[in-house]
Amino acid sequence: MAKKIPEQLKRLSQEMLALLSRCALKEHGPKLHAKILKMQASYESIDPKDSEALERQHRRVLKQLRGLSAEDRLAIGHVFSSSLEIMNACENAYRSYRIRSLQGEFDKTSVDQRILFVLTAHPTEARGKAAIQVMDQLTFELVDFLFCKHKNFDRLEPLVQLLLKVPLAKSKKPEVRDEAEYIYTSLLKERNIATVEKWMDRGIPVYFRTWVGGDKDGHPGVDERQMNMSLNQSRSRILSYLNEAIQKLFTEVSMLEEVHTDLSPLKTEVKALKQKIKVMAAVLVGDGDRVSEFRNSFARLDEKLYAKMKMDLPSAKRIRNIIKMFPGLLVPLEMREDSALVHEAINNSELSIVKMLKLLSQIVGNAPSQWYVRGFILSMCESVDDYMAGVKLIKKELKSLELPVVPLFETRKALENSQNIVNEILANKTLDSACRKHWSSKFEIMLGYSDSAKENGSLASKIMISNTLFDLEKCITEKGIQPIFFHGSGGSVARGGGSIEEQISWWPLSAQKVYKATIQGEMVYRTFSVPEILERQIDKIVVASAKKKVKKTPKQTAKLLNEFSKTVATKYYSKIEDPQFLEMVEKVSPYAYLDQLKIGSRPSKRKKSLSLESLRAIPWVLCWTQNRVLFPVWWGLGSSWAELDSKQKLILKKAYQDTPVFRSFVNLCSYTLAKVDLSIFKIYLEESDLNPQYKKSIYLEIEKEYEASLKFLKAVSGKSKAIWFRPWLEESIAYRNTLLHPLNLLQITALEKRETKLLRECITGIASGMMTTG
Repeated sequence: MAKKIPEQLKRLSQEMLALLSRCALKEHGPKLHAKILKMQASYESIDPKDSEALERQHRRVLKQLRGLSAEDRLAIGHVFSSSLEIMNACENAYRSYRIRSLQGEFDKTSVDQRILFVLTAHPTEARGKAAIQVMDQLTFELVDFLFCKHKNFDRLEPLVQLLLKVPLAKSKKPEVRDEAEYIYTSLLKERNIATVEKWMDRGIPVYFRTWVGGDKDGHPGVDERQMNMSLNQSRSRILSYLNEAIQKLFTEVSMLEEVHTDLSPLKTEVKALKQKIKVMAAVLVGDGDRVSEFRNSFARLDEKLYAKMKMDLPSAKRIRNIIKMFPGLLVPLEMREDSALVHEAINNSELSIVKMLKLLSQIVGNAPSQWYVRGFILSMCESVDDYMAGVKLIKKELKSLELPVVPLFETRKALENSQNIVNEILANKTLDSACRKHWSSKFEIMLGYSDSAKENGSLASKIMISNTLFDLEKCITEKGIQPIFFHGSGGSVARGGGSIEEQISWWPLSAQKVYKATIQGEMVYRTFSVPEILERQIDKIVVASAKKKVKKTPKQTAKLLNEFSKTVATKYYSKIEDPQFLEMVEKVSPYAYLDQLKIGSRPSKRKKSLSLESLRAIPWVLCWTQNRVLFPVWWGLGSSWAELDSKQKLILKKAYQDTPVFRSFVNLCSYTLAKVDLSIFKIYLEESDLNPQYKKSIYLEIEKEYEASLKFLKAVSGKSKAIWFRPWLEESIAYRNTLLHPLNLLQITALEKRETKLLRECITGIASGMMTTG
């Protein structure tokens, strides 16, 4: 494991930031440029561990920023945010370069596995469309630069100049259409399709799904029109690939006329395929029947071509692959609605979810509905009655149970009762029959990482989900049915994120066989921006699954882990149910201004004031990411550890070595705590209008718990440093902080002066520097 940032990456980042500095000088002039350089240099000269010196510098910079004009503050924020964007681009480019250099060295293990990526816009990508396009192009130019395809910055400088002129943040609230465009533009690139084809050739199918246009839960902007729009957006892109492949197929058949006679009828059939493509240009009523006709026509032609040529024509193979990847010639949706509304929808045909199901029924015709929608997911499913309401609605609107009804277990109550719920569902003869007849003897369950972590904290969430996975695997497989686990995890650790290896390490075998997980918000861009990263992501899943060995946790260890996680969760819950604490969160983070941020099409919060009932997982994590505390991941760990006796501590130390779920949490928690910066949080507190005595007491309480949590990590892992898990991280964080600190202070100023443009820019920049919107 690398102890330091690779020199090649470091040099690239330094050269690119120097280029940005030169462009900023041209853009903003010497006076403001000098202030920016001085501001960053003042942080570079301070020991990151000297919190008192950092606090003094924060106050000096804050005073300086307040004395500037709003225009200058916005310019400074844009330069620092652009610096962090460029650092990320350099890292992405270097990663792509290293992966491409190592091609052929990936593990070639063959496993019986399917991989399903479900792309969602929530949490949405914070950056605007123009900024994404610039960064996309810049990343590819950097990859070429690393491969010496060009040896100077002539091709890079115009892009950096453009970056300084383009706002990073969105200036208007995106609609569902905008999010669909972002998802499909990122995903449906030729190079990504080609990458997936390579894995299909190895016998490992990779499929894509999306929430966009199907996720009605809590989203007033989603209805049957948005559903149809999303289906059409992916259809148009996929048909463009099919058109190209059919044209090439016609050329290939024509080239063989000198060798084979009587090819005219086959050429006529190829031409007929092009006409069928035109008929499918829009997803309309009866679309499934038209797609079926196209698929059947191609299958007959494909068989004739092979019989005639005695070979597999490349373009015919391409068409087959596209049909296999996208059976309905579009990206299928995952449909979701809140269980309470599903109950209501049975007798209320005016609800959007009912209209969506009616349209789906009209579109599919006699084709399988799963070409268009893969499942009907029930949010907040906490009882058999909730599940049966979903079944009743699907039968009513689709006339059969062909579309799987998927319970989403996301609360403590649901997770702890999930085994009883599933046992009762599968004991129902009608549902058991539907599962075996329509769902290929597979029963799908979605697990909500974000909401369970919001409610219970990260450790308790992870332990509960782990217990649920193994319990459900046992009860479902005993009935001769294969469980499919859909992991609703986000990019950040607080929302169940982490490396592929860390995630898979604690899953049961059935979760390996069918890997199904969400890719959310900014993670969509990171995964699909360059094909090498997607290639590596798939490779990691395959390798981690192939090496998987499930160890049974000893009863004594499992019991203590459950008890310890519940103690931590109790401490966490006691804070988030405290109205004074929630008031503090509102006043020391951007929470109160989330509705002005234009981040996503879905409402950013349920109510104007923050309460335990109104907490929404994504903005909750975003707030703690922005003020650099990352509270939901680690709160309660240190004090709970201190309450254990020496024997219990010894068991947990052994659990770190032997129990994958606990080891995964501890490793990822170390990564999180390394990014926490209480010196910045202290300034947020100081500048708020909270009671002075409360400011002091809450800071001391958070500082005490933070220090105790660091002791917990070091004691459990047996490591002297808190960031042993990623040794190079200390260097990376220290440098990023010199760019992040001014952005946090600009954010405080923006909140104080209500400078919305600056606030958006700061949130985008901090999200980039922390590598997550939440």
